[in-house]
Amino acid sequence: KWNEMVDAYPSLGLGYLAAIGEQEGHECRIFDFGLVPHRSIAEEVQDVVDYRPDLVAFTSMTTSYASVEESAALLKDALGVTTIIGGPHATSLPDETLQNPHLDYLIYGEGEEVFQDFLRGLAAGANNWDDMPGLWYKQDGKVISGGERALIKDLDALPFPARHLFELDKY
Repeated sequence: KWNEMVDAYPSLGLGYLAAIGEQEGHECRIFDFGLVPHRSIAEEVQDVVDYRPDLVAFTSMTTSYASVEESAALLKDALGVTTIIGGPHATSLPDETLQNPHLDYLIYGEGEEVFQDFLRGLAAGANNWDDMPGLWYKQDGKVISGGERALIKDLDALPFPARHLFELDKY
């Protein structure tokens, strides 16, 4: 949520992550809580709860982080779902962001390759994330830094953003 402002454009980052998810064989949806500013977060979250995801990924600027905190708490309470956050706020304040008990993982910096590796790790039942640069997580209540991953060298290797998952007529 951006208070009173309607999102002017779809989140390119979420579009790329959803495309990565689909490329890995997962069903993905994008819920843009910024399209209807006067709709409550609880109502927005209910749409996600009705979808019943196995994983919820957030992106956030610092200006919208309070909405992420509220959304993550409601989703954890309703579904107990695994959560991961990325974006400018998470990358700027990773330790502080992961202090939130409702956020499980954090992607630091560019997310496409980290997210792909993370999805593959989850599918394989991984429980050790030590060798995944760019992925931060919590272990026994302590934030474990995954550091920073090198920038993606070949942007042409990325799939096109999953624009079909956005309600483009509402932007």
